[in-house]
Amino acid sequence: GHLHILNSEFGAILKPGGVMTLTSALPEENDQPDLKLLPRLSLEFDRRSYGLLKAFIRRINSF
Repeated sequence: GHLHILNSEFGAILKPGGVMTLTSALPEENDQPDLKLLPRLSLEFDRRSYGLLKAFIRRINSF
């Protein structure tokens, strides 16, 4: 699926051993019921690959 594609194309933006996962709403979002059911992607970003992060966001928006 899309998560596998993103992991294979953009795994370099993760911390070593980091993962990219689909998640549900965070507890902090409970006061926003209209957003609660939207899909979320969680990842352990390496905080160095900002150019690749921008390409990653563009790729997500292409799905």
